[in-house]
Amino acid sequence: RSNSMLSADISVEAQNADSGSLLNLYRTFAKLRNNYISLASGEISEHAKYGSSSSAKAIAAWYLTSGSEKTLVVHNFGSTTATLPFGAEDLGTCIGLNGTASLKTTTNSGVITDNTLTLSSYGSVVFLISE
Repeated sequence: RSNSMLSADISVEAQNADSGSLLNLYRTFAKLRNNYISLASGEISEHAKYGSSSSAKAIAAWYLTSGSEKTLVVHNFGSTTATLPFGAEDLGTCIGLNGTASLKTTTNSGVITDNTLTLSSYGSVVFLISE
C-alpha cells in the first residue's frame, strides 16, 4: 500500500479553506440535490442533441423532471473547452457550476433565437428550466 498520495493539502481542514476543493464541490452539488426535487428524485431523460447517441462524445446532457420542476445537467468530460449550440432552447437559469461556463443568448423581440454554451474542460453546469 502506497502512502505517496497522502499530503496535508487533502485534509478536511485544507479542503474547507479551499473554495475550489473536491470536498466543497461535493457539498455544493449535495445542497443543489437537497434544494431541487428534480435533482434528487426526478425522472431522467436524455437531451435530444447531447444524449448518448450524440456525435459530441465528450458531452453528456440530460433532463431531470419532477412535477413542474425541470433541470438540465450538462457535463464536459473532454480535456478541451466545448462550445455547444442549443439553438432556440430556453436553458433557464444556472443554479450549479463546476469549472467555467458562459452562455451567449440571442433574442429577437424577446424570443430566444440562439443559445450557445461554452463549457470548460471537465466542467459541469446545472440549469433550472422550470419550477
